[in-house]
Amino acid sequence: MHKMENTPKKLTIFGLVAEGLSVFTYVGLVLIFPFFDRFTFYKDILAEMTASEIESFNYIMYLIYIIVFIFAFVFLVIFIINLIIFTKLIKGIYSKEKAKKVYLYQAIWGGLIMMINLITGVLYLISGIQGYNSLVDKIEIREGI
Repeated sequence: MHKMENTPKKLTIFGLVAEGLSVFTYVGLVLIFPFFDRFTFYKDILAEMTASEIESFNYIMYLIYIIVFIFAFVFLVIFIINLIIFTKLIKGIYSKEKAKKVYLYQAIWGGLIMMINLITGVLYLISGIQGYNSLVDKIEIREGI
């Protein structure tokens, strides 16, 4: 079984917390978005628009809602997967070979998520690279001398 080193472990935990906060924000937006018309700033914006502008504005708001909903769903699913996988990695349940694959996935996911959530991306990227490098077979040059 593979025991995770302290630095990648802490970075992974912080990454999971940051990712969880991000997902919580997306889900919160999805839940609040349908009630935007009840906020006073929304009514003030609409008061200064023509009927065609209001129609266009409502259409754009609907598209934004759909995009946020898709992001919330996708990131919630990925967060649950990451929570399961990374928790097992932190607890030392994986073999060395399986841990290498998880570290590689973590680094790749960190690189991809950096475009959307910089903090989580950097934490996962560094943790994945450090963890993967700690498991790479190192050849001792002095052994043959």
